[in-house]
Amino acid sequence: MDTTNIQEVIDSFLIKLPTVDFTGKENMIFQLFKTAVAKCSRKPYDSLEYFYDTAIKEGYFLNKIHDDSIELVSMYMLKEYYIREFDLTTSRKKYLGTQAFNKIPSSKENFDIVSDKLKSLNEEIATFEMDLPDYSDER
Repeated sequence: MDTTNIQEVIDSFLIKLPTVDFTGKENMIFQLFKTAVAKCSRKPYDSLEYFYDTAIKEGYFLNKIHDDSIELVSMYMLKEYYIREFDLTTSRKKYLGTQAFNKIPSSKENFDIVSDKLKSLNEEIATFEMDLPDYSDER
């Protein structure tokens, strides 16, 4: 039986964030993966059931999944990453207060970038999902 290695999805995610160093953050990446699979499991035609061995940090989908499903899961991983970044930035903003936060150029700029990325990613995911074939009755 053909399977797809989870690493294909992770690689697709990592290529979307080339400037971020994920060294030693395998658990965080897997958490992003699990959340992404849960959020988009009913959207692609492919079954997203998987097996993951936490001891060796490797896994695979129980069935072969197609490129569009790999892309969708990696997009949701990216969305989860930006949601976490947005939450961190928002917490910092609440702690400092809006006026003090806005006086720190890097913080204000990071908040704007993360907000914009999240908004555009939501639109990109919605467009991508509309283009997915609908085989839900055939599953």
